[in-house]
Amino acid sequence: MKNFHPDYQKHRRLCHHRSSNYTSNMSCALVLLLINAIMIHHAVTCFQHSSSSPKATFGLQKRGSVVAAQQLFSKKEDTEEEEEDWRDFRAKLLMQFKQAEKSESSSAAASQIVEDEEEYSDFDRPIGDPTLTAAATTTTTEDEMTASSSTSTKSSSSTSSKSSLNQGWAYDSGKIIEKGSIILSRAAQGFGFGLRQQYFHKCVILVTFHEENTFTKGIILNRPTDLILTDDDFVKDDGITPLDDCNEENAWRMWFGGDVAGMAGHGGQHGSADVDPETICLHSLTSDAADEVSEKVIKDIKWTTLNGARKLLKSGEAKASDFWVFCGYAGWGPGQLMGELERESWYMAATDSNTLLKSLAKQDSELSDPRNAGLDIWQTLMDMIDHGDDYKRLKNTPQAEFDDLMLREWARANLCFQKSSGDDDDKVDDSEKEEKDDSGKAGDFMDDLIKRASSAAKNVDKVEVGTLVRASSSKDYPFLLNDQEFHKSIVLVIQDNEMMSVGVILNLPMTSSGNKIPGKIPCRYGGAYGIKGQVGKPSFWLHLNKSLRDAKIGSPVGDINKEDGIWSCTSEQVETALRAGIAKPTDFMVVSGFSVWGKVGRGEAGGIRGEIWDGDFEIVSKDCVRPVWDTLTTQEELTPENMNKNLDIAETAWMASSSSLEDDDEEEEEEDDKRMVYNSDVSVKSLADDALKCWVGALLLDNPRLRKST
Repeated sequence: MKNFHPDYQKHRRLCHHRSSNYTSNMSCALVLLLINAIMIHHAVTCFQHSSSSPKATFGLQKRGSVVAAQQLFSKKEDTEEEEEDWRDFRAKLLMQFKQAEKSESSSAAASQIVEDEEEYSDFDRPIGDPTLTAAATTTTTEDEMTASSSTSTKSSSSTSSKSSLNQGWAYDSGKIIEKGSIILSRAAQGFGFGLRQQYFHKCVILVTFHEENTFTKGIILNRPTDLILTDDDFVKDDGITPLDDCNEENAWRMWFGGDVAGMAGHGGQHGSADVDPETICLHSLTSDAADEVSEKVIKDIKWTTLNGARKLLKSGEAKASDFWVFCGYAGWGPGQLMGELERESWYMAATDSNTLLKSLAKQDSELSDPRNAGLDIWQTLMDMIDHGDDYKRLKNTPQAEFDDLMLREWARANLCFQKSSGDDDDKVDDSEKEEKDDSGKAGDFMDDLIKRASSAAKNVDKVEVGTLVRASSSKDYPFLLNDQEFHKSIVLVIQDNEMMSVGVILNLPMTSSGNKIPGKIPCRYGGAYGIKGQVGKPSFWLHLNKSLRDAKIGSPVGDINKEDGIWSCTSEQVETALRAGIAKPTDFMVVSGFSVWGKVGRGEAGGIRGEIWDGDFEIVSKDCVRPVWDTLTTQEELTPENMNKNLDIAETAWMASSSSLEDDDEEEEEEDDKRMVYNSDVSVKSLADDALKCWVGALLLDNPRLRKST
C-alpha cells in the first residue's frame, strides 16, 4: 500500500465514510423492521403458551398483531406495579443499536489511524497530516483499541440507553400508524402549506384514534391560543342550554386542535358555524376517578371530554390547570394518511410521554405567545428523530422563510383573541407604539368598523352586472391566507341573481393553452370554476372599443355598459373584426374560467355584495375603468421570465382603480403597510405580494418555488 499516492488513501477513507453512512441508514430501517418482527413473534409465542392459562384474558385482535404486541408489553399486573410504556422497549432496542453502531464507528476510525500510520514512512508523510498528531499522542495498538472499545460498549450500553430514556426519546417510526404516534409535517415539500392550511406547516400531531379501515384522528399539539374561557362560555349539545353547575372560577385555555369541528371562523375549512365544535382535554392524572372518565393515549397521557374534566374539578380530584383543552381535530379517511406518508407529506414518529408533557407545559407558560405557532416544539422533535439538520439547512431559503411567515400570520389571525397579541406589537416604529393610548384601542376599532360599514352601505347598492370591483385596500390584506388570486385583483361582475354572483378576474394572464387565439392575445385566468366541457379553453371575449360598439360587435355586459362600457363577444366576431381592420389584438381580452360567490343561506348579505359589506372588495368608479383596461391590455402571455413584469402591470392597474378612495382610506392603507410579521423584519404587505407570486408560480406556472427574489 506504500506505493499508492496519498490522495488515493484520502479517497479510500472518503468512500469508506460514505459507505458507512449508507449502511447506517439502511441498518436503522432494518432494525425497526426487526424490532417489530420480534414483538410480533413474541406476541404469537406468548399467546400460544398462555392460551390454556385461566389468567390469559387477551388474544390477537382483528386490528393486527401490532395492537396485540401493545397489550403484551403492558406490565400493569394485580400487584399494581408501575405500567411500562411498550414503546420504551422499542426505543431501548433502537438506542442500544445506535450505541453499538457508534462504538463500531469509533473502532473503525481508530483502526484507520493505525493503518494510515503503517502506510506512511517517516519520509513520505505529508506535512501537517492530521494523523501525525494522532499517532504521536497514541501508543495503543489496533487490537488494544478494539478490545477497549468492545469492553466499554458492554459496560456502558445499558447505562447509556437508560440515561437516554430518562431524558426523553423520540425516533422516526417509518410508516407505523398507531394510537399515540406523533405526526410531524415535512417542511421541504414542493407545494408546502404556505398557501393553504398553514396550520399544518411544521405541526406536531398526536394520534388519539386509529382504525386502519375506518378513520384516523389526531390533535395538533403546538397551536395554543390566548383565549381563556370559563364554564359560562360553553353550552350543552343542543347549542343553546348553558352547562349545569357552572363555576366562573374554572378557567380553560383553548388550543387549536385541528380544522375539523374547530372554532367557528378560526382555523380551517371545516371550522364553521354549521359544525358543532368538538373539545377534548388532555391530562396526566393518575387517580382512579380520572381513569373512569378518561381514555389512555400513551403512558401518562390520557384524554377526557370537557364534562369529564368538570366532573373531576367538582369532586376535587383536579383543577383546571391540569388540563390542556383542544378544540377541533385533524382527520383522515381509510388509507388517506398512508397515502400522504407515501407522498412524503409527513414523518411518523414515536416519543415518550415526558417529552410531550414538557412541550405542552412550555407552550402553556405565560410567556408563550401564540404567534410563535410552536415552531420550536416542532424543531426539537425533528432534532430528536435525526431530521432536524435537513431543515436547518433550508432555514434561509425563500420557500422555508415564506412558509414560516405565513404560519405566523395565520397564528396571529386565528390564535390571538387578546388585543395584546394584535396589530400594535407588530409595528415597525416602536415610538409610534408608545404614543398610542391603550384606552383608545376599543374606540378606534369601533370607529373603524362604523366607517367601513357606512362606506359599504353607501356603495353596495351600486353593484350590478357589468360593475368592476377591486380587492380591498382598506382592510388588512383579506386574501393573504386564502384565495391569494384575489390579492390586488380587478374583477368584472358578469352575473348576479338570487343564488350567486359570478365574476371574472382580469389581471392574471396564463401560459399558452394551445388554443388558437388570434393575434397572440393572452388568455387570462378568470377563476376556479369552468364551463362544462370547456375547461382550459377561452370562455369570455371582452372589448372596450367605441368602433366595435358602433359596429355592433358583441353586446354590453349589463345595462350600465350599453353606451361606453365593457362588451362581450365571440371568438368568431373577434376574427371578423381583426380581418376587417376595425380593431387590433390589444383591443380584446379573453378569459378562461370564472369566480363564484354564493348567496344560499345569506340572501343579500351573500354574493359580491356580501364581499363588499365584509370589506374584501370595493367598487371601481366609472372614470377609472378606461385607465385600468388600457394598463391590463399591455400584459403578455405568462412565462417564468415575464411573471414579475406581468404582476407589476397588474399592481399598476390595481392602483389606478383606487382614485375614488377617500383620503381616510389612503391613510389607513399606509398604516397597514407598516405592520410587520411577528418576530421578523418582513412587512405584511410584502408577504401578501409574495403570496400572490407563489400562487401564480404554483397554479399557473406549475412551479411553487418561483419567487420574485429569484
